[in-house]
Amino acid sequence: MTDILKASLEASGDIKELAAEYEISIGKVKMITHTMAVDSDLSFEVAAMMHVRDFNKIIKEGRQEVREFYSEEIRSLYQKSKKELKLEFKKKTMMMKKKIKIICIFIKS
Repeated sequence: MTDILKASLEASGDIKELAAEYEISIGKVKMITHTMAVDSDLSFEVAAMMHVRDFNKIIKEGRQEVREFYSEEIRSLYQKSKKELKLEFKKKTMMMKKKIKIICIFIKS
């Protein structure tokens, strides 16, 4: 009960108006707003008739899409960095070999 009271006290005038207009709770208005941020095709009118578990499903799927997107982006960035490091290592190794060769020639002479 305290969560309901807390949500009611923290609600802006717009949220309270929407809740009254659609005869839904302030918490549901907030949940709809959050869900609409994930699913841009969802209208408030349709969402007002949906069950909260449907919002949770949409939000969960949205989070999974974001996770997959960033996983692919991170994987791609890792592969690119790995190639760059290999190339840099190869260049430095070649330079070190040349320096060692020069030192060996200098020591022999």
